[in-house]
Amino acid sequence: MPFLASRRLVIVKNLLKAKGVDQAKVIEIIDKAPNEVDLIFFEEGVPDQRTSLFKRLKREKTEEFRDLIGYELNNWVADEIVRQGGTIKPQDAAMLAGYVGADLWHLKMRSQS
Repeated sequence: MPFLASRRLVIVKNLLKAKGVDQAKVIEIIDKAPNEVDLIFFEEGVPDQRTSLFKRLKREKTEEFRDLIGYELNNWVADEIVRQGGTIKPQDAAMLAGYVGADLWHLKMRSQS
């Protein structure tokens, strides 16, 4: 239950990759969690989708966030710079994306300078 608040946010990171996790117990905890608790499960990389825990989590609201690469990343850089009132050539957007990589926060900070 939340303490001194109306809701509680719990973030669980890389649980599906952890060794020795009792998945049945985790599923039981998820099923018993009160409505005032928001659970977020964050996994780096691709989790094993065959596990009972993954299948249980998939029944809830799920969203996959993947790194932008190639053309998508270059477009994001160009769109972000235009959104901030600037201009950039496509080859310069590609160079900036190649230099920084898929770290969108870092790219956004670079595009503001």
